[in-house]
Amino acid sequence: MPVLGGVHREATTERPLYLNPLLAAPDSLDADVVRLAFAGLTRVTPDGRVLPDLAHGWSVAADRLTYDFLLDPNRRFHDGALVRGADVVATIEALRDSDFPGDPALASQWRDAAATVIPGGVRFRLTARDPWFLERASIGILPAATARAVAQVDGLAHVSNRRPIGAGSFRVSSADGSRIVLERAIPIAGMGPLLSRLEFSIVAASNDALASLRSGAVTATRPSWIPTGALPTEIRVRSVPVSGTTANVLFRADASGSLDRDSRRALVVALDGLTLVPTESTSTSGRSISAAGGGAVARASAALAALGWDRASGTLARAGSPLRVRLVAHRGGTVAALARDIADRWRSLGAIVDVTETSWAELLADRLRTGAFDAAILITRDPSAGRDPRPFWGEHGLFAFGGFRPPDLGRLLSAPDPADRDRLAAAVAASAAAEAVIHRLGSLEVEIATDRIMRSTLPATLVTLDDRFATVGGWHVFTRRVPPRF
Repeated sequence: MPVLGGVHREATTERPLYLNPLLAAPDSLDADVVRLAFAGLTRVTPDGRVLPDLAHGWSVAADRLTYDFLLDPNRRFHDGALVRGADVVATIEALRDSDFPGDPALASQWRDAAATVIPGGVRFRLTARDPWFLERASIGILPAATARAVAQVDGLAHVSNRRPIGAGSFRVSSADGSRIVLERAIPIAGMGPLLSRLEFSIVAASNDALASLRSGAVTATRPSWIPTGALPTEIRVRSVPVSGTTANVLFRADASGSLDRDSRRALVVALDGLTLVPTESTSTSGRSISAAGGGAVARASAALAALGWDRASGTLARAGSPLRVRLVAHRGGTVAALARDIADRWRSLGAIVDVTETSWAELLADRLRTGAFDAAILITRDPSAGRDPRPFWGEHGLFAFGGFRPPDLGRLLSAPDPADRDRLAAAVAASAAAEAVIHRLGSLEVEIATDRIMRSTLPATLVTLDDRFATVGGWHVFTRRVPPRF
């Protein structure tokens, strides 16, 4: 039988920014923390089943446009306040607000869902059927006052990020630039986690994380790029593909964009052969991809020359104007390293490349929304993208920021049949590739170090052997890709 208690300590190079389920970037340290500290109306099991969480039950109208959720009357936030229908409504209204500062793709999923308080719970009225609505209802619920302050959240400057208050399995007892500590919340009807405490130690580099692992100061390292050159034999490193996670370069293709279609195509040619799997020669410098690509650069140079771009002065120019690319990316980790290597390729052509790394929220609000970019690196993480195209191609979808509207897009967004959606999604992707609006670089992989052999299982899930921790709770927390209610 598993025992109660135990501490899991993990080293990470990421810094906390938005400990808020509405603002946390996907697959970030923030997202891992809020997944444990917050609870939604529903929760989704690793095998895809939807179960009650803050709501102890729900009903769906015959037209499948009205959902009534009955809240568990005993569920409380970590400050002791009962979870009320008003908290749910305020959370949803923050997502629907026109000034919502977070991911517009997330917001777009809720703009057609109006929430109102009903006796004992909350009612959602949709304008169109949504077969994934119960899954979406697993989004973390904020206290009403925090939800109303979302637009004012600025990193750790807001108290809700230093002491986020959720209703999940763990409460955040402290969070700063060096450490995040979560402690087991009061178990609800025996459903609380077995593990008593989690600590995320924030270090400067992967080498520091490995040193902490070797010394026994931490239990594991968070999945990241690991320098493997001089690892001791007791440390095992495994590369694990993150299913459904793809790196894309999005070009701005509307009339205001500075790059014409053929110039974008030439820049794409220069990216041929980039690999997202770290190599021994690049991992020690923290780079995420191989920078070798002389043949691709030569082909791209020839294509640009044929388009009238001249490099006589050392910088590509045409009609007196230099080829300048404003490349934007999410700050830190793999994405930032990817941006640097892409910029190196394009600079070797003679282009002027200005790289801007921002937080996830700033990337969306200050760059993509305003059109202040020529190219952006976007990591898409939804393995069900083919089933639901709205987060990518809807009015506020990530790819819509490029200004390109494929001819089949309208039919794709309204197609009710999955087979039709798959066919139309392929046509839209082909159009975007032909116009050099979106270039798919490939699927990402992560590396993780541990002192036990690991195996990969379901998409984006890392599972250790059953002797890795003293408690079943620790085993589940280590994966963190499963819902936090064990």
